[in-house]
Amino acid sequence: MSWSNQSIQSYYRDFLRCARCSHDFEYENPLYHPITLPTCHHTMCRKCINIIRNETKCPQDQISFEINHTPIDQLPTNYPLLMSFYDSSKSYTAAVNDDLQHITAIVHSVRKSSS
Repeated sequence: MSWSNQSIQSYYRDFLRCARCSHDFEYENPLYHPITLPTCHHTMCRKCINIIRNETKCPQDQISFEINHTPIDQLPTNYPLLMSFYDSSKSYTAAVNDDLQHITAIVHSVRKSSS
């Protein structure tokens, strides 16, 4: 299977977005901080977690969870993902694009060495 730079970046860009609304996670806006569901570990933005908090199943995989009585501040924030958006010297978009370029280079290097 041959992966182009575009397909690798597209694949990894999905991990940088909310699994429910597909909005990009943002360091600067707490509504779009990545929050991880405790049972299935899908990551969604805080805004979507507030919307689904009374549901009983993850919209991604239908695994049961119950967070309706848990304060949102006690749900796990995906800090490694959140911090990947912080770069005081660059804009958000430039930082994400740089990270995607780096991931693409690594994937190509791994694929070449395993061929």
